[in-house]
Amino acid sequence: YYNFSVFRNTIDLMTEFSSSEIFFEGGSKKSRNFFESLLNKINIWDLQDRFFREYYRSGNVFLYRFDAKLKPADVKKITQTFGGKTSKVEIPYKYVVLNPADISVAGSLNFNQTKKYHKVLTDYELEKIRNPKTQEDSEVYDALPEATKKAIKNSPLANSVTIELDGERFSAIFYKKQDYEPYAVPMGYPVLEDLNHKSELKRMDMAITRTVQQAILIVTMGTEPDKGGINQENLAKMQALFENQSVGRVLIADYTTKAQFVIPQVSDILDPKKYEVVNADINAGLNNMLTGVGSSGEKFANQQGKVEVFIARLRQ
Repeated sequence: YYNFSVFRNTIDLMTEFSSSEIFFEGGSKKSRNFFESLLNKINIWDLQDRFFREYYRSGNVFLYRFDAKLKPADVKKITQTFGGKTSKVEIPYKYVVLNPADISVAGSLNFNQTKKYHKVLTDYELEKIRNPKTQEDSEVYDALPEATKKAIKNSPLANSVTIELDGERFSAIFYKKQDYEPYAVPMGYPVLEDLNHKSELKRMDMAITRTVQQAILIVTMGTEPDKGGINQENLAKMQALFENQSVGRVLIADYTTKAQFVIPQVSDILDPKKYEVVNADINAGLNNMLTGVGSSGEKFANQQGKVEVFIARLRQ
């Protein structure tokens, strides 16, 4: 995603196609207004953008919800505006997408048991918790379980410390994961080898094109000894002429002087045909309806089929 434009563009296009407005059905007008206001408060559009990008990129979306308790005065305003009878209200105010590389799954022999997920604290996070520099860092440490606090204090920085994620506020969403798999296989995994292959070809081409700079100028002067031989004074003057870095040069020579460039023959090696197969494999793997490459001359029915595949994937 970071290094290959065709892969990044595909992920971003799928993300933009997937993000849309959310509409509520049922309930009362007041309740719908309340939830629309709540979604605006948590910036639901930004959350969709982050969610779908991670969904299509890694296939493993780990969402964690942060709740807030409203003050009694705010609860009173809500009940007066939207109706309802309650004195305590907790609402979500923020959702974060956790790094899949920092999530571990607790194994279990009971196949029916719900998996428990843990967040592995990175060295950076451990350092911030051990030596808090802001009020937020201190609050994070205070909110940790006692067992985690003890592990952080007693373990070296290099050791991994995990936090069990609250199942009430943690959600795991996977892209086409089987029951026996701990994580989902990313959508782009099948094209990784092809992307690496293309990257190697491009690096090879760049290395070859640099050899063009090694073009050599051959200057031949004089004739055989029996026909007059070589004038050493002319050779010295010619060498001094080409050592001069000035832009304008005047060359005066007799009929025996001959100059020509020796340029490496790289046209056959740089032939773009070698990219055709690997490009076709990448486009097929990424659904070239979105990549826009290789679709010239393609039948409308084929393009429509690819769109239907994408829509079906999105609905799922």
